[in-house]
Amino acid sequence: MSLLDKNGYVFLKGVVKGDIINYTNSQINNYLKEEHIFTKVRNREDMKHDKYYVNNNYSILNSFNKIQYYRVPVFNVGGNKDTITNKGLIEVYNPERIMTFINSSIDVNLLKILINKLTGINWRMSRMNLKFSNNVTAPEKIHQDDQETCLKCCIYLTDVNDYSSGPNMFVEGSHIDKDAIHNKNNLKVFNGKKGDILISYQNGFHGRAPNPGRITAYLVVNFVPVNGRYTKFIDYMNRGNVNRSS
Repeated sequence: MSLLDKNGYVFLKGVVKGDIINYTNSQINNYLKEEHIFTKVRNREDMKHDKYYVNNNYSILNSFNKIQYYRVPVFNVGGNKDTITNKGLIEVYNPERIMTFINSSIDVNLLKILINKLTGINWRMSRMNLKFSNNVTAPEKIHQDDQETCLKCCIYLTDVNDYSSGPNMFVEGSHIDKDAIHNKNNLKVFNGKKGDILISYQNGFHGRAPNPGRITAYLVVNFVPVNGRYTKFIDYMNRGNVNRSS
């Protein structure tokens, strides 16, 4: 069993070069300014645009599926319905459709190669989202997602030098043993630099620490197995002697 399968994560340093991250950040900032995104967010009203949707109120787009599979990319604003949780977080679902420079600056094929080597099977990208965490003092609690076999590649777009910078967290082993969450020693915190990547299984317990007074950004790319026989996580973990070139 690989370390990824055993622990539920691997943390890789310096995968994406600094100049690529800097270029990507610069282009993202230019886009946000040109589209006046932060002004639209502060208006606290839902806004339909022919190229994207600003989801301030969580009234129409009120579930993950609706947000993820909406006809245009969605800027989803944390703290919807005046809740405290995730206030200050903006998530852009399917950003590569409008910020098309991402498709050339971030090498998704490289990510595929990495996880193919780590797992011995082939994967395809299922979704992408961009996270801006601006002074989030009450992030979503550590949680797990459904039992879909899904690997998340979280690319650090900013330096995350300490716990107060809002690092990613993962409960080691919780992807195969949910009781792992009861042992505080299993909670791993991933400080890192721009260009580092955390690869983890979505069905393990995971979350993000607060980042008071800081701005932290991540680009998240999710992958699912090409072979449909591994859709259920239990089948994927039991792949064992199955032809690993599938």
